[in-house]
Amino acid sequence: MNTPASLGPGGRRFWEGIRESRTVPATSYALVLNACRIIDRLDEISEMFDNDELSLTVTNDRGDEVANPLLGELRQQTLALNQILKTLGFGKLEETGSAADTFDTEFKALLDAENG
Repeated sequence: MNTPASLGPGGRRFWEGIRESRTVPATSYALVLNACRIIDRLDEISEMFDNDELSLTVTNDRGDEVANPLLGELRQQTLALNQILKTLGFGKLEETGSAADTFDTEFKALLDAENG
């Protein structure tokens, strides 16, 4: 299972972590790839907010200040990623102290840190 060249840093880390710590059936590769792409998308949007390239609020056509629509997209992508991770069985640790246990713990900490 080679790392797809199209993945960004976050997606690549996730893909490689999966490859090193899990046995993924061939039927689940599309889910793993989609999870990686979502991670990259979340990273990209979050980075734009962090670097002040995007504002948390925008002015709509009526002149009202409203939440940036990309905040909703972040939420939707996070929910989609959560569903994929559940489908792949993350959170169901096979054995304490295993590589999968370490990877799940590190990935959860990363998500918690990113989501505040």
